[in-house]
Amino acid sequence: GIGMSGALDCRDLYDRQELSASRLDLLGAPAAGTALEDGYQYLEMRDGVRLSTDLYFPECAGRSLPVILTRTPYDKRTFRDPASEVWKFVAAGFVVAVQDLRGTYESEGECRVSVHERVDGYDTVEWLAAQPWSNGRVGTYGCSHRGEVQYQLAALRPPALACAVVQAGASVL
Repeated sequence: GIGMSGALDCRDLYDRQELSASRLDLLGAPAAGTALEDGYQYLEMRDGVRLSTDLYFPECAGRSLPVILTRTPYDKRTFRDPASEVWKFVAAGFVVAVQDLRGTYESEGECRVSVHERVDGYDTVEWLAAQPWSNGRVGTYGCSHRGEVQYQLAALRPPALACAVVQAGASVL
């Protein structure tokens, strides 16, 4: 949930029964074994267009983990930098997915603002939740346009969407 300071307590993405002392210890574990899976992969949307998505896994991968998703028009390759916020989530024990929006950078299709964000976001969240390494709970985060696409996604209410952290995103598009 969101605390009084406005900070996300991402532990809410874990199933309550998983929050044992050993699980909480993993939240502070270093991410020495973290790796990007095959550089990037394509997720196929319902209309056949493929969106390029980077997946980052913590060292404790191999068990079901919550996923944090950010969808961006700003080039997801910038998140590969070790100084990126992605690595803070990974170090805390989350799988992180960073996706180029339709028609931007490594993704296919035509970029048309606010046309495909809802269904592409829905399809992405549900795909992430269905993976064997996912515990079925997906949270989103992002600022600016990365925040705006969260509002659009939330309007469809995907079952696996557990929380959204919108930072400086317009609420009316």
